[in-house]
Amino acid sequence: MGRRSLMVGAGAMLMATFSACSSRDNAAPDTSGMAAMATPAQDTGMGPMPGMDHTPARDADQEFTRMMIDHHWGMIVMSDSVLARNPPADVRADAEMMRSMQRAELQQMTGMLKADYAEDKMPMIMPSSTRMIRDITSKTGGEAGKAFRENVIAHHEEAIKMIDDYMARLVKPAIRQMAATMKKDQAREIAELKSKLAR
Repeated sequence: MGRRSLMVGAGAMLMATFSACSSRDNAAPDTSGMAAMATPAQDTGMGPMPGMDHTPARDADQEFTRMMIDHHWGMIVMSDSVLARNPPADVRADAEMMRSMQRAELQQMTGMLKADYAEDKMPMIMPSSTRMIRDITSKTGGEAGKAFRENVIAHHEEAIKMIDDYMARLVKPAIRQMAATMKKDQAREIAELKSKLAR
């Protein structure tokens, strides 16, 4: 199978899953099969998968929102991955909370892109998230739970760096406020997860 065919096929399956999830107001996305499907193409030289946008971003606000949508999609898949590994109850609660929050923010951002840029964004899994998902799915039970928390910390640290890198260039007030809120929330969650890992 050619490189382009593999990318298009994976992208189509991702979009189908996301569209089905978005049509249910209160249902969480079923991404239990996403890790196995998405990981090979993104770690083996196929180029810049995140976003796969057809046109260059018009400004930093659009570029940041596109990237953060992909980043959130990775967390949703990470959460579903650990939920499928029979984690302890407290880890399950963490994963369900992360999935719910990240899905709500992802939907908010896709709405922003649609309203401000007439763009329908297809979420894609970033290579760094792919590696985190693989780490989680290589374990079960308590070990999967520990790996999930460790990778959520790393994932949040990535997001905070993205926000810091873009904040000075963001112009739209709604996007700046969203970014600031994300940074505050994720810094708090990092501290909470580190405390849980130290117990």
